[in-house]
Amino acid sequence: MTRCLPDAKKNVSSPRAGAAIPPRASKRPRTRPSSEAGCAEDGSGRGNCQGIYSLMIAFNYSCKVPFWQLHCRSMAILPNNIVDLIRAEKRLDFRPQWDSSSDPRNFVLTTPLTINEETVGGFELRARVSKQFVNRDAMLQLEFAATARSRIELYRCEWRPFGVHTNKAWGPPGFELASFRQQSHEHSFNDNWVESEERMRTGGSLPGARPINPDPTTLSEFVAFCGRCFRITNIDLLEIPQRNADFFWTPDNG
Repeated sequence: MTRCLPDAKKNVSSPRAGAAIPPRASKRPRTRPSSEAGCAEDGSGRGNCQGIYSLMIAFNYSCKVPFWQLHCRSMAILPNNIVDLIRAEKRLDFRPQWDSSSDPRNFVLTTPLTINEETVGGFELRARVSKQFVNRDAMLQLEFAATARSRIELYRCEWRPFGVHTNKAWGPPGFELASFRQQSHEHSFNDNWVESEERMRTGGSLPGARPINPDPTTLSEFVAFCGRCFRITNIDLLEIPQRNADFFWTPDNG
């Protein structure tokens, strides 16, 4: 004799009279997964960190790295010898190639750095050069990339940018609340490193800056200046990309 499963519709029992009907579960707000969570990505520092950081606080997770070393924006952790990496002489292992297709307005590149014949994983040079304006709007930066999607800025130089940078009240000393409007300036590691806590300053991406004086007159001079700041001994391997001159361009013979 074949037994049939009961009809699911007929098997549903109705609540007894007078029995309390449980409230319907409220719909939880949709949140980003922990791997993508973090603070505002505009450098403003708004919002609360989520993901790994929150779990560490909630469960009192024991970690060898102090929680304040977790960078709020990128959730990356700097190596213990980051100061030594900054101060050491560095080299480019090869001639880096500019990427002209990923950004419609700029040539960009990222290349690893070598110290004592050893390439340090995640320790990189990033560069951006305008395709149109040959006498302004370039940036070179040292950074540490824990993953392909997260990085911590360590030292940045900007050549005649179009934007405005304003320092915080803490400085750097002598440049408290200084504003750099379309003026070349550098965000040095020393000005943005909190030595007592072994971390980068919060409140934006390298919030402290100083003017570059004298101002480099060509892109080649700016690249050479960055090489000295970053202690990259063969920065001349970085070629100047071919660009279209604007109406007020300065010839660059580099």
